[in-house]
Amino acid sequence: MVYLQCLAITNSMLHSMKTSYTIPHFFKNRIHWLLFGIMLIIALLTFKQYGMGWDEPRQREIAEVNYAYVFNDHPALLTLSDRNYGVAFELPLYMIERALGMNDSRKTYLMRHLLIHIFFLFGALFAFRLIEYLYKNKWLASLAFLLLVLHPRLYGHSFFNTKDIPFLSLFIISIFYAVRALDLKSVKSFLILGICCGLLTNMRIMGVMVPVLVLVLLTMDGFAARKWRFTGVLILVFISTFAGVLYGSWPFLWNNPIDNFAYAFVSMSKYPWYGKVLFEGNLINANEIPARYAPVWLGITTPIMFLVLMIMGAAMLLFHFVQKPLKHIKNGLGRHNLMFLTFALAPLLMVVLLNSVLYDGWRQLFFIYPSLCFVGIYGLNYLIKKEIISGRTLALVIVPFLALTTFEIVGSFPYQHVYFNKAFVFEDKGYARKNYEADYWGVSFKNALEEVMAIDKDTTVNFTMSNQAGVWNYMMLPKKQRDRIRFVPARRAKYLITNYRWHPQDYTELEKQKLFEVTVQGNTINTVFRLDQGIK
Repeated sequence: MVYLQCLAITNSMLHSMKTSYTIPHFFKNRIHWLLFGIMLIIALLTFKQYGMGWDEPRQREIAEVNYAYVFNDHPALLTLSDRNYGVAFELPLYMIERALGMNDSRKTYLMRHLLIHIFFLFGALFAFRLIEYLYKNKWLASLAFLLLVLHPRLYGHSFFNTKDIPFLSLFIISIFYAVRALDLKSVKSFLILGICCGLLTNMRIMGVMVPVLVLVLLTMDGFAARKWRFTGVLILVFISTFAGVLYGSWPFLWNNPIDNFAYAFVSMSKYPWYGKVLFEGNLINANEIPARYAPVWLGITTPIMFLVLMIMGAAMLLFHFVQKPLKHIKNGLGRHNLMFLTFALAPLLMVVLLNSVLYDGWRQLFFIYPSLCFVGIYGLNYLIKKEIISGRTLALVIVPFLALTTFEIVGSFPYQHVYFNKAFVFEDKGYARKNYEADYWGVSFKNALEEVMAIDKDTTVNFTMSNQAGVWNYMMLPKKQRDRIRFVPARRAKYLITNYRWHPQDYTELEKQKLFEVTVQGNTINTVFRLDQGIK
């Protein structure tokens, strides 16, 4: 019903635009900044509502240890368990924190959340620039922007996930400059690309596949054009810039670059985490996940229309490649899209072949999503170019779905990170939570704590949390509330708060003591129990 209403409104708007007026030239040329500005204003109005992700304190600690190593020559980095993590994003965040003189945990993490999201919006802006560059079409470019910012899971993560979202954003930026460099074949373009790829590989070792594939394609073009000397210069500029930036921005590499890089590559490709993940109703070891783990997560947490678009585009691209393989091997639109598809599918294949550890859904593979969107837009462009479907008809289909996804994002605020699409059938209120990870980050603890502190007027309020994420979220509260909170053993607690991680079942023995719960799409992700008698 909602979709039909959106369809009717869209049809009316398009008819009005066609018969009455066109978008002013001024706004059309600046539509990317308009989209960016709207999303930034929304973020400024809402970012304080998002809680803290489980890994945030640890990520900040890694940056702090690297800072001490860089500026004070403190050796703690050399023995840190997470020394293999790159700090291309975390270290600047920590440096900004110090420059602003922040000494309050709430202000520190709110600043971090806002900057993470702004970087995400810049990633979306580069997605716009890439599609506009490839197709000279601002509407398709706008769609690329919206496919990113309107993915509920990505949008939610963009406020607290300092690992996967910055990597996704820089991946888009690197892809943009890779396309430009392969087209322009200039020293400047490969210099910029080398900088991006160095920082990208610093952020996450998987980023190395961008420079590797670029080098392969550049070498192919050099052979085809028989420009051996100039191609060699470009390769030298690119490799030296990439290696120099990677080394210079990653303190862990400074004392032994080759061995430490090899250590980081091996450890991150097969990360030694032996916890359990909830998948299809079973708690399984993270190092024993089935091959379908990531594709299933991608499929059930991405809006249906987005999935259809990506599958259609990939099918068209592969069909065209089979028809004319030589045309797609030469540098151009077809090869660029084959590169995008490689960036999307190769990591999935590597995860299976290397038996890599994945956990918390598919967040470690978020960076493949933009490439899938770009391939989807390739399919739309082909349909429009061949006049198989008109732009107006296409808008009649897509715009209502975008509006519906927007409604879902607003409706699940500020818990978009637990979104499941409409094809995912909820058999009962707790079906999703009992079968798949829900608020594994523990973000919901912040607002649960705030709700309790607003209604409980005791000078000191005792809490027990189901896991450490609840304790971390305490740091997001105003100091007056933090001063009243105590974390105590369960037998002395007045309140128990749970996000159900590693305990997907209902707390049936405490049902009568339930104070309130947080639900998203009918799925309970957090519950507060009042324990007047404590827990026996």
